[in-house]
Amino acid sequence: RVLFRSVLPGAGATYQLWGLADRQAVSLGVLGPTPGIVAFQVEDPMTALAITSEAQGGADQPTSAPLVSGALRPRAADTTSTS
Repeated sequence: RVLFRSVLPGAGATYQLWGLADRQAVSLGVLGPTPGIVAFQVEDPMTALAITSEAQGGADQPTSAPLVSGALRPRAADTTSTS
């Protein structure tokens, strides 16, 4: 699924990005009315990301089923040598 700017939630609502680890959700931020591209890094033990529709300003924990979600691939082991 793809979330398009033209289908952002109406007034009083927002999309919220969550990092998931061991069945716990951690807020990674909310998507405002004029979204852009923002790079971010997710550290262990996050195993998945999800986006929910929440009340404006976001929530402490998800209040609805994810609109989209996906598993994170394990980071490849660093095989470079510094010697």
